[in-house]
Amino acid sequence: MLRPALLTVIAALLIPPLLCAKAWPCTCCSQELVRSTLDGAEAVFSGTVLGMELNEPRYSRTVTLQVERIWKGMLGKEVRVTTASDGAACGYHFEVGQKYMVYAYRSHGTTLLRTGLCTHTKPLAEAEPDRKLFGVGYTPAEVERFASQIDGSSGLYQEGVQYRCE
Repeated sequence: MLRPALLTVIAALLIPPLLCAKAWPCTCCSQELVRSTLDGAEAVFSGTVLGMELNEPRYSRTVTLQVERIWKGMLGKEVRVTTASDGAACGYHFEVGQKYMVYAYRSHGTTLLRTGLCTHTKPLAEAEPDRKLFGVGYTPAEVERFASQIDGSSGLYQEGVQYRCE
């Protein structure tokens, strides 16, 4: 027969997890094709992380990148994107000095760009299939120079046609 003290310890270990609210980790709902991800993104570019800052109340980080190549979007030489502060909330883990291919989206009707684990953002060294599919892209200087020649202001990639600077 179990002693009352032992029953108390067992109950103390088993009951609290049942009373806690459920916590859901980050899960990506689908594995979209890279082309459809490009179509849905506001901006797709490669760049080097210059710095990061933790936003208050510490649920997100702002990452500043020096833009090297642009496949979609009207971007300058530097861009700031936000991401959740940790992977459990689908935040992407950037490292200062590292190069990435970033798929960014508008954040809830604002001008802020956001990215995360489920956006195809990845280290540039792992993005060769993406770059092969999209071509060489553009430099920020090319985007600036040709921006006035593009119909509309939504970006270099419109209605399934990737504009090329010849």
